[in-house]
Order: sequence, then structure tokens, then C-alpha cells
Amino acid sequence: DSAIDSSGIAMRYLVVDAAPIIRGAQLHALGAEKLVTVPEVLREVRDYAARARLAAMPVEIEVKEPSEEAMKAVGKFAKLTGDYAVLSLVDMRVLALTWMLEKECHAGVAHLRTEPPSRNTKQST
Repeated sequence: DSAIDSSGIAMRYLVVDAAPIIRGAQLHALGAEKLVTVPEVLREVRDYAARARLAAMPVEIEVKEPSEEAMKAVGKFAKLTGDYAVLSLVDMRVLALTWMLEKECHAGVAHLRTEPPSRNTKQST
């Protein structure tokens, strides 16, 4: 059974970062059809115990490369939010992979923001 998101759609992909792997999170229990990540995430899992947990996972984590288009879209958005300077290249690649798979699953990105929401700086008195 696949997990169902808030719109009632099964979760096709779960994009995985290193932290839950290192902590031993039961990612397969979240119900995604596929677990995916970028190669650098798996390289970040260096601890012996964490590597053993990764090897013993009941499902394989598929490795994918984010597209150049996805990297550009995520980089542009991160610059607009002010997050670009604090995101590592691996973080950017994980976000870009997420963007790319979201585009694939929804046949486009019209439903995604291209700019962050404007901040309401007006304070009530």
C-alpha cells in the first residue's frame, strides 16, 4: 500500500536525505512506491552502524541525478528566499531532485511557486 497525500494521491517517490538514514528511520514504512536520493547522500552515510542499517533496509534506495533545469529552478528560488548561501550543494541537489520528480509526477510545474510568498511587513497596532 502506498501512502496517500493530502490530495488523496498515492506517494510515488520519497526523496531521502542522509539524516534519516543515519538515524535509522524506517523510511520504507512511510509507504512511498520508491525511495530515491542523489549519489552524494549515500556517500554521506559513513558511520559503520548507519551503513549496516542502510544495507539491511528492506527496500532499495534508487539513485537519480537531478536535471540541470531542476538545479537552476531550485537555485533561483533559494536566492530569492535568501537560503542559497546556507544550503550545501548536496542540499541543493536533493531539493532539485524533488523538484524534478514533482514535475514528472504532475506533467509540469505550474502548481509550484517560482517566487516565495511576499512577506507582510506591516505590523498591526
